Amino acid sequence: MTPSTHQEYLLHLSSQLILQVDTPQFWGPFCTYGSELATLMEVSLDPVREALTALYCPTGQGAPKDPCAMLRSWLLMTYSREGSPTAWAMRLKRESALAVLAGFAPGETPCATAHLDFLKRLADGSYAARKAQDVPLSQQLKGWHTRRLDDATTQRAGAADAAGKTQSGLLADTLLNQADLPLDPHDLQTRLDHLFIELGLKLTLGAGLLPSEVTVEGDGTAEPSGASSQGQRACDCPAGSTC
Repeated sequence: MTPSTHQEYLLHLSSQLILQVDTPQFWGPFCTYGSELATLMEVSLDPVREALTALYCPTGQGAPKDPCAMLRSWLLMTYSREGSPTAWAMRLKRESALAVLAGFAPGETPCATAHLDFLKRLADGSYAARKAQDVPLSQQLKGWHTRRLDDATTQRAGAADAAGKTQSGLLADTLLNQADLPLDPHDLQTRLDHLFIELGLKLTLGAGLLPSEVTVEGDGTAEPSGASSQGQRACDCPAGSTC
């Protein structure tokens, strides 16, 4: 199985639009997705094709859908503010315009299970690594989508108090301590970071949307921000100062 290239995706768009040229019911919905179309045409998934290929059986067992199209479908689902894979699969099946934008032919779209299976593969890592695991990560994470935010916040606050630091200070220390550690290529966070860097950060930098030098500041910054005015200061500046 070979994931499609970005050039093949652009050719898919061209050929499908030509096929739909005499279908008025296609063009009405399609014209409402102008911003999504512009974004997907700009975001090439070629930098992550090799990583996506590694998630699947090299013999193509099970005849899976094109993983680049599956990732693009998830991106389009996010752009469309759809929160349910089941509802999204139904929309792809019902709306030919969305199917074409995702990279599928109308009537040949993946079901909700296929979308969820893609996420499981992404969680478990490469096919070779997954076969070597007694319990794949996707099974270990099962049910973790129910988050206990109150418990997590209390735990972080307790750890910060014990260390005599603010939560942001404790987080900064943790990140700095990990900065020189080699990344685990089989770790889920490494895969997510790779997707973010290749499909988000590099494109943003290349488009000049970020300055060449960025200074990040926390509580107590002299720059106006949306942070709570009741937050805890991280500086020793006198009260009432502009800091």
